[in-house]
Amino acid sequence: MRTGAVAMEFNGASGSRGCSPNAGRAVSGRSDPLSYDVVSVYTLLLGDEDGPATVSVHATAEEAWRALDREVRARCGLRPRPRRVIEPDAATRLANAWRAGDAETRFWQICPHRLPLMVPAIGRPVVPARH
Repeated sequence: MRTGAVAMEFNGASGSRGCSPNAGRAVSGRSDPLSYDVVSVYTLLLGDEDGPATVSVHATAEEAWRALDREVRARCGLRPRPRRVIEPDAATRLANAWRAGDAETRFWQICPHRLPLMVPAIGRPVVPARH
């Protein structure tokens, strides 16, 4: 565990399909059968003494790490670096260096979440929306 920051990543390789014991099964007692599917999302929490914490939700871990890099660079007055592939270790080092400047009031966290969704049995597979 990193001091003062929690960085977890979920790669979706788990055999479990969801939080519900009925995940992946039709819901009985309904006229329109529903099944459960699971979508993984990642939240970024970033804050300091200058105002309220910033929370953002991302469809992939790479998007969350890229957002962390972008937010820390903006708070430090550094120019954004266009990168084709984000390196979580580089983003972690940058965020930890930013946090070390005032460890009592600065914090960051990337956390994975699995959201169970009820999908009509006749529905197509769930695909995360892109904005």
